[in-house]
Amino acid sequence: MLEEVTKFCHHCQLHSSAPRRFKFTLKDDHHFNYEILVDVMYLSGKPVLHVVDSSTAFQGAKFLSSISARETWQALRMLWIDTYQGPPDIITHDAGTNFANSEFRAETKIMGVTCKQVPTEAHWSVGKVERYHAPLRRAWDILYDELQDAMSEEAILQMAVKAVNNTAGPDGLVPTLL
Repeated sequence: MLEEVTKFCHHCQLHSSAPRRFKFTLKDDHHFNYEILVDVMYLSGKPVLHVVDSSTAFQGAKFLSSISARETWQALRMLWIDTYQGPPDIITHDAGTNFANSEFRAETKIMGVTCKQVPTEAHWSVGKVERYHAPLRRAWDILYDELQDAMSEEAILQMAVKAVNNTAGPDGLVPTLL
């Protein structure tokens, strides 16, 4: 009945909202691989390089043999730079990590990448990188409990990353499909 009234009521037609529809837009100056968020997290006591694209929330992760700047840079190249669309424009990382190391920064400078360190004092920075750890950790815990005797930890980690990338986020978007 309300639909019938709305069809003929001039006031209702003028002030009604636009029809709801799915829409998705990226920021004009942002695209896949424009800015990545990087951090080292620990799964089963082992360091893991965790990389997240800031525009699409597409993620990647790789175990590190050590947390040196050289090892971290090589893992980042294997995991992201040499696998996808080359180096990003910006790498965002937390303060006081191996990403702030002069060796790491020299490697990024050679590739024309800007390193952006998130200041620890900034209220908006709390959890900027870490917020993406929870879904990966949850997927890891579930898969590791089920498959630890049948598969390597590297394979389980890649399955966890795939699960996170294939899961719709709070905005309803699936990173793999973007």
